[in-house]
Amino acid sequence: LDHDCYIPTTDLKRAIRDSAFSFGLNPDEVVTMISNIDQNGDKLIDVSEFCTLVSIFNRYLSLQRARVNHEDVGFKAKFFIPKFSFIALLSLYNILLGLPLELVHQWRVIVVYLAGVLCGSLLVSAVDPHVFLAGASGGVYALLAAHQAELIMNWREMEFNWIRAIILVILIGSDTAVSVYQRYFVDRVDRVSYVSHIGGFVAGNLLGVVILRNFRRHKWEARLWWASLVAFVFFIVICIVLIIAPDIIPGKRQYWPWLRARFGAYAANVQLDDPPPINLPSN
Repeated sequence: LDHDCYIPTTDLKRAIRDSAFSFGLNPDEVVTMISNIDQNGDKLIDVSEFCTLVSIFNRYLSLQRARVNHEDVGFKAKFFIPKFSFIALLSLYNILLGLPLELVHQWRVIVVYLAGVLCGSLLVSAVDPHVFLAGASGGVYALLAAHQAELIMNWREMEFNWIRAIILVILIGSDTAVSVYQRYFVDRVDRVSYVSHIGGFVAGNLLGVVILRNFRRHKWEARLWWASLVAFVFFIVICIVLIIAPDIIPGKRQYWPWLRARFGAYAANVQLDDPPPINLPSN
């Protein structure tokens, strides 16, 4: 710097081009902005020319800010920036339900958890595909049901078994009541499906009997093991079949929407018509 109050035109243009991306300017806007920067043609930028450039630059920045679609940003934030309270509550459930199981059953817990997420998603896609699905509630319910499966398989070997059973009944009953109320008795457009809770709970019960550790095996537990394995595979197959071929059950498209609306009508005291007739395929 020589402190002569002049800036060489080439140096200033180079600096503007290098900083264009940080200010959100494209190359065409940069060329337009600096095309008449040297008004007297002396290859130097004096104070008046620099002030003119600053005013043009501020105008470009204001236009750039006006281009931002705030509605689009908010819409994307719904999907990529979930509420912290929801994530914290889900993590708390995973710790409270999963940690005691992991201390005893180790890697088997993650298998039950992933199976609950999978079965919850499959069941929603099969029977309730027209509502939103959020979070990993199927996995949380699988962990909750795994505690129940552990109680069934190790009832005599477990301490405070009755206390654990009562706590499980309270948790399952209260959450089921809240889920049914929010799903069928609250008039909201963005209703979230709670069928995934059922899928995760079924997976946790069946697969928990199959994969969790059994400290003392009895004869009836061996039969229960095989029955749970067959039931779990059958559940997966049925869900997949209903997703691929929803019309395989006669009248499913006619009767199922009416049945779901029946639960929601109780809150508003709405009298629904009789269910539509089921058209059975003729032989």
